Amino acid sequence: MTTTPNEAAQPQQKQYASTGRLGAVMFIGQLGWAAVGAACGTLLAALAAEVKPEDKVDFLALLTTTGAIAAVICMITAGTLSDRTRSRFGPRNPWIIGGAIIGTLAFAAIGLTRNPALLVIAHMIYQGGLNCMLGAFNAVPPDYVPDSVLGKVSAFGGAGYLLAQIIGAVIAGALVTRPSQGFLVAAWMMLISSIIVVFLLPPHPLRNHSPRPPVTWRQFASQMKPPADGQFWWILVGRFLFVISLFMVMQFQLYIATDEMGMTRAAAGKLIAMNSAVLAVTAVILDVITGPWSDKVKRRKPFTMIAPLIAGAGVIPLFLVNEPWTLTVFAAMGGAAFGTYMAVDGALMVEVLPNRDDSARDLGFLNAANSLPIVFAPGIGATLVKTTGYPGLFIATIVLAVLGSLCITRVTRVK
Repeated sequence: MTTTPNEAAQPQQKQYASTGRLGAVMFIGQLGWAAVGAACGTLLAALAAEVKPEDKVDFLALLTTTGAIAAVICMITAGTLSDRTRSRFGPRNPWIIGGAIIGTLAFAAIGLTRNPALLVIAHMIYQGGLNCMLGAFNAVPPDYVPDSVLGKVSAFGGAGYLLAQIIGAVIAGALVTRPSQGFLVAAWMMLISSIIVVFLLPPHPLRNHSPRPPVTWRQFASQMKPPADGQFWWILVGRFLFVISLFMVMQFQLYIATDEMGMTRAAAGKLIAMNSAVLAVTAVILDVITGPWSDKVKRRKPFTMIAPLIAGAGVIPLFLVNEPWTLTVFAAMGGAAFGTYMAVDGALMVEVLPNRDDSARDLGFLNAANSLPIVFAPGIGATLVKTTGYPGLFIATIVLAVLGSLCITRVTRVK
């Protein structure tokens, strides 16, 4: 693998893999990493409660914040470098498999220590490896997929992501009282799926035969800057607000169930596993319907505007009634919102890219809107819970969801 200058360009002709093959790549790739991530959320909260029982909320916030900082840096850096990588394996595959190996080993290592400092370091390395993989993997659609079927391929990826929520929740629910074992069990799914993706994903002719942009420190630093395009930023901010509106509740499900609703940790684990299944089922149904529908009507914005409002509405029962079933209602409506968003958002992100030659870099910034909420949600949530209780958390979630929807109204480049 190299990123040094190369010979003159070969004739550039866009070549696409079949929609079915690309759909399988997106489904398997999303399934593997997202199942690990879904298990991680609950297992990390359970482990934080064991390691720092008196300061579990603050320690969980520290773990997720430091991990998300590593995630954002590695996703953008790896995405930028993969745009300029030329190898016999293609520009993306070396980063996909390398990141998966690092992330898998670090995730397993989380289950091998109870030292708070080592837990923080292991989690940061896991997030770094995972997001090096994702920085390259997220550029697969603009590399291969024509705009006419972006919604369909995005729906395949969304379905894999949503099925992963069930798998991750089942693992976490079964091992929530033994979180260390959960990390060891779940770790390998990401590596296995990445190996399959690398075998299915052929080198991309346009990328592999185009000139290699020289990578000097000055050029690299300039290319790490986010685009100045306003449309790009409205999508980024809207996505950030929508994701944080979900994470503000999802990150604290275990504590809401145990501390606010009086459930035991084992019962809360079963409830979260069931709710994750509810979320995934409703999300898959909407994902399968919405992706092809958006291709047919050639519209993306209406779906991404409605989704945050559905998620915000799902929080209202939690605010009004302090009962476990309200978490299930939130899961169902959050799933409907997330499925709708996942099916269309991937296509929307690709269509709003200012320059597809820098697709992985730009998508890295957009996908940072998935990681940055993990930075802010625990800290903001912990502050709100301590000062206003969980009702303040629920109100903030609703407000952020509405603002996320309003951001999409400002996008004019995509219908």
